[in-house]
Formats: sequence, C-alpha cells, structure tokens
Amino acid sequence: MTISLGLGILFSFLLHNPLVPFAIFLLFLLLFVDQKILLSVIIVIYLSITSEYFENIRSYITLFSSSLLLYIFLKEYGFQLTKYPKLPKKLLVFITLLLFTLVIATIFSYDFAISLLALIRMLLFLLILYMFYAMLINEDIIKVYIYSLLVVVLILGISMLIDLYNLGLKNYFMRILLVDKFDLTTSRGYTKLTIIFISISLVTSMFFMRGFNKLSYKLGLIVLLFFNIVILILANSRGGIVAGIISISFCLFMLMRSVFIKLFLGIFGSIILLMIVIPEINEAVDLYLRWETVNDREVYWQMGLDVINDHPIVGIGPDMFDKVFFNYAPSETVNYFRSDVLQIGKPHPHNFFFYFMAENGILGLITSVTFFVLFFYFAVKTIKLTQDINRDYYILSVAITGIGIGLFFRSFIEVSGYLLYGYITADLPFWLMFVILISIHQKYSKFYESKLIAKKIL
Repeated sequence: MTISLGLGILFSFLLHNPLVPFAIFLLFLLLFVDQKILLSVIIVIYLSITSEYFENIRSYITLFSSSLLLYIFLKEYGFQLTKYPKLPKKLLVFITLLLFTLVIATIFSYDFAISLLALIRMLLFLLILYMFYAMLINEDIIKVYIYSLLVVVLILGISMLIDLYNLGLKNYFMRILLVDKFDLTTSRGYTKLTIIFISISLVTSMFFMRGFNKLSYKLGLIVLLFFNIVILILANSRGGIVAGIISISFCLFMLMRSVFIKLFLGIFGSIILLMIVIPEINEAVDLYLRWETVNDREVYWQMGLDVINDHPIVGIGPDMFDKVFFNYAPSETVNYFRSDVLQIGKPHPHNFFFYFMAENGILGLITSVTFFVLFFYFAVKTIKLTQDINRDYYILSVAITGIGIGLFFRSFIEVSGYLLYGYITADLPFWLMFVILISIHQKYSKFYESKLIAKKIL
C-alpha cells in the first residue's frame, strides 16, 4: 500500500517529466535484485552520476537513489526504533556539535535562505550516512562498499581516458586554465574527487589481505593500482597526489616497513635521477606541478583570514564564502573567476579550517578540529582492537587511518572531502570508510568487553 501510494503521487505530480517513468521502471526492476547489489548500485549512482555534468537531472537522481536506500533500510529494520543500530556516544556528541554550529551560523547568516539550505543538505547527508552505517550487518556489506568505490573509480577513469583521447594531452591539461573545462565528458571538478586517492590506499591494502594471495589476484591488483595512479595524475589534483602518497606511505610503514623503505628510496631516487639526466622530464614535472601558482594559495588564505577577522564569532553563514568572495579578493583573482564563478567552481580559502571558521565562526573552528580528533580516536583504537584478532580488519583499519591522515594534510590546501555541507560526490567516499571503521570498532569493542567480563568471572 505504501509503494502504491508513493507511485500514485509520482504519477500525479511528476508524470510530465520523462525521467519519472524510467525511474519507476528501474525501481520495480531493482526491487527484485539482491540487497547487496542494490547498495552497490546506490553508491555508484551517488558518486558517478550526481555531478555537475548532470546538473539538470542530478536532483532527480539523488532523490531516486536516496529513496531506494530508504526502502532497503526500512526493509531491514522497519519502523521499530529499538532495532536501529546505535551510534557511539562520542560520535553523537560530535554530530550534535556540528548541527548546533550550523544552526547558530545560519541564524546570523548574511543570507538565511542559502545557509538554511546548506544546513538541510547536511542533515539529509547525515541521515544517508546513518542508513549506510546501519546496513553494515556483516563483512559482505563492507566488501560491497569497498568494491563499489573501485567500480566508481573505473567509471571515472574510463571517462578521463575518453577526455584525453578526444582533447589530446596538451588540451586536456589546459583545463587547469579553464580553457577546455566544459569539453570534458565527466565531472567538471576532478580535483575535488577524493575517491581517487582513497581507492589507491584501499587497493594497496588488498595486497596484504588473505583473500588476494593468488597470483592472478595480485596481477589484477597491480593493474588496478597502475590504472588508479594514472587517473590520479590525469585528475591533476596536487592535494590528492600528496594525500595519496601520505596514505600509501602510512599503510606500507605499518604493514611492511622494509618494503616501504625500499619503494621510497627506489621510486624517489629514480624520479630525481631522471629529472637530472633528462631536462624534458624536469620541465614536464615543473609544468604539471605549476609551482608558479603556489603563491596563489597565500592570497586565498589571506582572504579567509580577512573574513575571519571581520566575523570571528558566528561567521558569515554556511555556504556563504563565495558570496562575499568578491568583497575580499584582489583584482587579478576577481578577473580569474569573472561572472561565471558558479560554473567553474565556488572560490574558497584553500584551507578547510579557515573555510569552516570563516563561515561558522569560532564554533566552526572547534568543530573542524574536533572532527579530526574524533576520527583519529576511533582509528587508533580500532587498530589496537583488531591487531591480534582479525588480520584483514587490522589491515583495513590501517588503510582507513592512512586515508584520514592524507585527508588531514590535504585539508590545509583544499576544503572538500568530509564536511562540505552534504556534497555527496566529494564527501561520501571518506564517510563510507569512516562508518566502516566505526562499525569494526563497535564490533570489537563489544568482543573485548565480553572477554574482560569472562576473565572477571573466571
């Protein structure tokens, strides 16, 4: 009856939209598919279709995939609140702090409507995350989440290669200067796709897991890792490259230090030698890294500090930095963005802590710092809990911790990846890893507590 009522409402109000019949057909089709496949489809849709390239329809796609996720969640748990998995108290405290911060900043925002919309998006994003967390009922679902991320990377990577083929190497990389940006077939913002460096850490960790001991699996992982490295280079995200190197280095250091030392010395030694011997490689590296634009970061950082100095208590409001950007930007930066700022991406201070404090005041700074404190608390504790009990979960915990470390360092030069007001494409990959980490922590915390109780009884 509930499904019939929902379909009736869709037909009554949205039938004029050609996407609705397709969505209804797809919904009926998916209702007969295994739950794990449905979850994978939802993740792939969230991360590969809900991008700026599909701006005209992404709202419908997001609504459809979210409705499907809600259906799976209710099918599993129904409406009995007592069955719903509980979140750790520390995480609940952080969520309360986050929402309180956004509410206060929204009340005093320069534009209440825009900030309220950002608050609502963040709230809906948190609900989506909880449903993903609640669906982690066994190890198979963890694999579904991880493999789904890798599928998305393959989709994005193939699209990048198509762009490279169509535009040529020179024109492809000229998108940095906003020349061929709108000729790309995929998302207009490769640099903010944290999934590309997150997946590298996951693939690296798989080399050490028991399920990938066969030679054929190792060869497959090598191909996938090489493919992932290529598209990270094509994404041209210097922050992503730095984060990826840090993440992989942490994983190798924790899991096989001798291999880490040999790879570090071998790879970086070879690169330095090639740059010295072959001038063309040195020039290509300089051109790719764009050293001359590093000083631009200082300009954006200063703009962030100027906004903070003018609005230190409650900030300018969630999602408002780009609205006041032109009041603080020097002339050359204004000309860079011109009037089509919303098409090429919102300007920001290229530092997450400056960004969140500028928009949300002193509470924003506290919230942004608390987020990383919370993450590393769960990461370190989960590594300790799993180290001597479950080798694969230990390796996965190390990989997720490495991802968090990479993201932490990246946060000093970028703002996306975890708290961008519910921007699914940028934030969901990391949060899927975080909820997996929390799920493992909860499972083995209970296991550890039961062992302590058993020892006391004996």
